[in-house]
Amino acid sequence: MINYRVSSAYAKSLLELAQEKNVLGDVYNDMVLISNTFQNSFELRKVSESPIIGSLKKAEIFKQIFQNKINILTTNFITIISIKGRESALFGIAKEFVLKYKSMNGIQPATVTTAVAIDSILEQQISSFLSKISDKKLEITSKVNTSIIGGFIVSTGGLQYDASVKSKLSKFKNQFTSNPYISKI
Repeated sequence: MINYRVSSAYAKSLLELAQEKNVLGDVYNDMVLISNTFQNSFELRKVSESPIIGSLKKAEIFKQIFQNKINILTTNFITIISIKGRESALFGIAKEFVLKYKSMNGIQPATVTTAVAIDSILEQQISSFLSKISDKKLEITSKVNTSIIGGFIVSTGGLQYDASVKSKLSKFKNQFTSNPYISKI
């Protein structure tokens, strides 16, 4: 597994080059596509990490998968990392690039967990509520967890706001079990 420093360094270099060439938005979309493709394909991750498959063959595989879907700068970047023998880092580089891009543009991921799936109207209401408490643009991801019974849990930037029925019931239970008015034997 390629370490974080390698992925971060390549992602930073690509980010700076894309800014310089004025194709940052296109390269961001390419890195999202590459990251999602790797995330959804166990086989592609194994091919990129395989020491048996040569760098040129991996570069050809990447070219076939992403041909006519990505910017020429991204295509050339993939070729360069393949020549340098770093093709196993492509997934990590793509993820790091996306994180750096979002950080640079003040975009923060937020996860909203509810007991049932939320519609677009409720998602918009939650988004407007969260925008009041955060100075960053929030990218909301919805999750469904029926064990919270009702309400919602919002996680963003290392913070969590828990307004779920499950947590409120748990607080009530703790209050009743630690009743100071009942003498302990």
